[in-house]
Amino acid sequence: MDLSLDTLLKQLPLSDEIKGALIERQGPYGCLLSLGECFEMADWKGVEHHRMRLGLSQNAVFSALADASAGVKKCSR
Repeated sequence: MDLSLDTLLKQLPLSDEIKGALIERQGPYGCLLSLGECFEMADWKGVEHHRMRLGLSQNAVFSALADASAGVKKCSR
């Protein structure tokens, strides 16, 4: 596919909030996405930064990430 993410997202029926999160990491969804990306890269300072911006506890974040990881493993079987 030779389309940019921006061009592709314009063709999909997504809210502006979701598009902003995916393209520019805007809003709470963008912050959540950035938090997940930081976790994947073991950027713990970034995880802490985004966790605090979202007002989430460490336990809530790591529990949610563990659940997501378990779900991915379950789907890949």
